[in-house]
Amino acid sequence: MKILFVIAHIGKGGGQVTQSIRLIKEISKHHDVKLLTLRYESDIVDEPCETIYAGPLKFPMGIFHLWKKLITMKEKFDVIQCFDGYFALPAVWLSGRRPYFLRLGLSAKGDFLSRGKTSLSRFADAVLFPIIFSSGFIVNSKELAKDMRFYRPEVIHNGYELGKLTEDKKKLRKELGIPPDSFIMTYTGKIIERKNLEVIFESLKYLDGVRFLFVGNQDEEHYGSSYFQSLKSRYPNEWKKVIVTGEVHMDKVRRYLMASDIFVFPSKLEGSPNSVLEAMSVGLPVICSNILNHKEIISHGRNGFLFKDTKDIICLVKMLQSDMDLARKIGQNAIESIRARHDIKNAAKKYIESYRRCISK
Repeated sequence: MKILFVIAHIGKGGGQVTQSIRLIKEISKHHDVKLLTLRYESDIVDEPCETIYAGPLKFPMGIFHLWKKLITMKEKFDVIQCFDGYFALPAVWLSGRRPYFLRLGLSAKGDFLSRGKTSLSRFADAVLFPIIFSSGFIVNSKELAKDMRFYRPEVIHNGYELGKLTEDKKKLRKELGIPPDSFIMTYTGKIIERKNLEVIFESLKYLDGVRFLFVGNQDEEHYGSSYFQSLKSRYPNEWKKVIVTGEVHMDKVRRYLMASDIFVFPSKLEGSPNSVLEAMSVGLPVICSNILNHKEIISHGRNGFLFKDTKDIICLVKMLQSDMDLARKIGQNAIESIRARHDIKNAAKKYIESYRRCISK
């Protein structure tokens, strides 16, 4: 099967990009795959397959650049898969190339609202208008499917490769510059307001022997660094327990996770969070905010934990800190959950099945 994947960019990373790249790499093992995207200079992500750059990542001109490249491409594809609704979807729709699919990992309205752009959230449905003419619409969680049920999406959960915590954690910590004897509580992802990171700093006030590892970029495009700086100024004492990596290569994130003891994810709004799934895929015990999308992944007390407030975080961290057998058991259950529901091979297989159903019609 010949497949063209189209996405706004691969340079800036993020959950949508990392999941798309893992999917592309897996599908390209058995099919003829190309990627069409816009250029954004960065070295945190490798090209997953033969990649065509249409122009710079600028809105709205990026839509024109993708459209122009599409209409001049002589090659015919069995399927075109769009991975974003702002650039790829309108460009493919305007090009007239068919059949095409769209995959989303977060509600467009929720995305705009999380950036404080209330007025733009009202136009989210207009932005996604071409879904109506698509051959298929895929989302990564049941909750997102409910939110966008008007478009009748198919749910295909995010996929990850299975791994395990390193056998020589001290050696890995030395390589990464992480204190060898501390209990490491880790967060990976964007350092932005909707991630609700204040609760972690509040919990650090009452946690002895715990260091907090930030794996993320302090200055996020479209968000800036004001939130990061506010955390530093509001929690000067707790900040002494913090290690900040800055932006790291996509493949290196797993090494930081394997060097950690637990993973905490307090976000207020998610689709199916890649950060949580990646932590689970290496057997790291996770503690997540008690929101519907996390409940879809976490069974409290079996493959992870859900918290409602700072007090819960403190109790859960202390429990795992004092009971390593429990931590290992939860981590192993997390790996089994990924194997059963979030294996990248199974995710790729479901995408191909959707494409084949479309072609057979």
